[in-house]
Amino acid sequence: MTYNDIDVVLYKILRYISECMKAGTPVDYEQLQSQSGYLNIPESYLMQVLHMAVSNGLIEGLKRIATKDFTGYVQSGEIVLTLAGNDFMRDNNGMHKAAELLGATFEAVLSGIIQSTIAKMK
Repeated sequence: MTYNDIDVVLYKILRYISECMKAGTPVDYEQLQSQSGYLNIPESYLMQVLHMAVSNGLIEGLKRIATKDFTGYVQSGEIVLTLAGNDFMRDNNGMHKAAELLGATFEAVLSGIIQSTIAKMK
């Protein structure tokens, strides 16, 4: 498993949303997109993985928009991790491997991102 595997990218996204929820900080889609740079997720890859997450019911609050010139997502409500998403993170072997691969460094970066988000809200 490498840092750009789908499991790793999906884990980063789901953990980010989960940690925002735990901190009582709403996930803003524009912010999720801007945070993707901090999480080392290229924008086009982020869109593909978000599509998988939404299509499989792991997260809610995003709506897919497809036009001739653009395919992506817009925020359609509060972005949340669903119970299915929580179960997926808990039970999926790929998520466990991604957590092990990313380790403490990712946890520190994620914590900093969440704290920065909270500080901006004040």
